[in-house]
Amino acid sequence: NFTNFNGRVMVSEVLNIDDKLSELILTTSSYSKISQYLKTLNFKTISDDALKKVSHDITTADEITHLIK
Repeated sequence: NFTNFNGRVMVSEVLNIDDKLSELILTTSSYSKISQYLKTLNFKTISDDALKKVSHDITTADEITHLIK
């Protein structure tokens, strides 16, 4: 009946893997190297999305805290 999700907001991230990122992953680059590259792409993490939704009063900090426990 799909009513359990009525009124809920999705907090998410989408990672598009381009050739450069694929190369970094396949060559087992460090997390910091991959993270640095993602920053050049202005990649938004799930945390960034959550904070944005809190700052726009779409959800509350309490709700986000509840989700990440």
